[in-house]
Amino acid sequence: RLLDISADGQKLLVATRSRLQIWDWDTNEQTELPRQWFTHLTSAHFSPDAQTVVTTSYTQPNVHLKVWNPATGELQAKILLSSARESWGYGDRLALTNDAVMVSTADGLKIWDLQTAELVAVLEQAPISQLTMSLDGRQLIGLADDGANNTQIQIWQRP
Repeated sequence: RLLDISADGQKLLVATRSRLQIWDWDTNEQTELPRQWFTHLTSAHFSPDAQTVVTTSYTQPNVHLKVWNPATGELQAKILLSSARESWGYGDRLALTNDAVMVSTADGLKIWDLQTAELVAVLEQAPISQLTMSLDGRQLIGLADDGANNTQIQIWQRP
């Protein structure tokens, strides 16, 4: 089960058994994202302003990043992250700001513009198992394991 709450506390994102619903707590309205887009959800997040939902999902053999409009349930972009699950791994490997999504992939840390779904940067970096963004959107923090049971915390500053 995946769960996220919008930064303003007004919306809840709930995923169960390949179903993803957005609940508006003020109106008690529910929006369900189209079921055919999911085989196995691996993550689901609101952007800080709750205007966008980003998911990652696995449909053999591909892992996709999907960008959604939470008000309408419309799929706005679909990006192939990996064509082999082994290269994707596990863990929450994405972080969001209001204008960008950062994802750790086998090819490095990739940054996409949320409005255009264009890839804007690739930082050469070993895969990171967990990513998070500071509330002000200026610090990206990741956990990396070197394979010898040593975990490193890595911090990037955003201009």
